[in-house]
Amino acid sequence: RHDSFASFLVERSELAADRSEAVIRAISSGAKLSDALKEGAVNLAGEELLLRLREYTKEKVAQLVGMRQGRYAFYAGKEFAKEIVAVDMAALSPILEGARRSMPAKLFAQSLRAQLREFPYRTAEFGKELVALGLNTNDLKVAMQVSGRHVLGDLLAHGRGDLLQTYSLLWFLALTGTVAFSKSPVGGTAADNS
Repeated sequence: RHDSFASFLVERSELAADRSEAVIRAISSGAKLSDALKEGAVNLAGEELLLRLREYTKEKVAQLVGMRQGRYAFYAGKEFAKEIVAVDMAALSPILEGARRSMPAKLFAQSLRAQLREFPYRTAEFGKELVALGLNTNDLKVAMQVSGRHVLGDLLAHGRGDLLQTYSLLWFLALTGTVAFSKSPVGGTAADNS
């Protein structure tokens, strides 16, 4: 119950706590989500409801990735696929968020230690994968500094954002193949040169 969509709305002060049980009962009885929310005096429908569902799904996936021990299990079968509502969202951003929640900056720093004197640059894949990466505005500002003209150590010391944000972002981008490292300065990004 505490991981339900109704609880998510209660945490955001969009649903009164005493009305959440009515919403959960309505959903359990098979009512459409928008109709169940009306039981709790919440008027969400259409794009606004989809936006809340995206936020809820992103939050729960980030929580899942960030958990050391979990309550969730992945089920490989497809027999319930028709009962699950598809929600379009950036596929990779919850991984970054979950990693930031559970991993210390030291872990990200250790994984990038060998590249501190190298020049990070955005690969041609960066532009192609930008939507799937789902970077927020602050992360995008940091990523745009990765030009291949400054060594990683300087970028970390003098760049935008705090160390956890920058280390984890560069770790994530290197993991996805959208950032690479060069021993010598790169005259622009690979995306700029193609």
